[in-house]
Amino acid sequence: MPALALIVFAAVSCDGTYNPNDYKRVDYGMRGAWECMEEAFWPEGQKWKKEKGTLVLDYDTITINGPVAHLKGFTRSIALEAYTEDAEDGETGLLYIKDKGTVQSPVSYRRWQSADKPKIEMLTFIGDADETFKKIAE
Repeated sequence: MPALALIVFAAVSCDGTYNPNDYKRVDYGMRGAWECMEEAFWPEGQKWKKEKGTLVLDYDTITINGPVAHLKGFTRSIALEAYTEDAEDGETGLLYIKDKGTVQSPVSYRRWQSADKPKIEMLTFIGDADETFKKIAE
């Protein structure tokens, strides 16, 4: 009898709808390691060492290493919670990152492929000055 009560309770409490977007995640096409096309001074403010920033996007995290102009002030070298919201075109969207306990302002992005043979997956952060990354690993 207790099992029947549990089943009835579950059926009454569930409205039967399923929303796959309840759990936010990074879009599958963006997952992997990305390297910035431009070198910048790092650590920020230094004038002696230039390097390329990198991003590692996973199911629901991002790890930022080195200089990434659009992500100044974010914690580096540890996985931060992240998710994306794609626009209807499937190529542009917003990247949300949770740092220091708060989801920060989103970063606009555009995904595209280079004209090279073979084609290279590219990611551009859109803003005051665009910043482009190439995919270096899945």
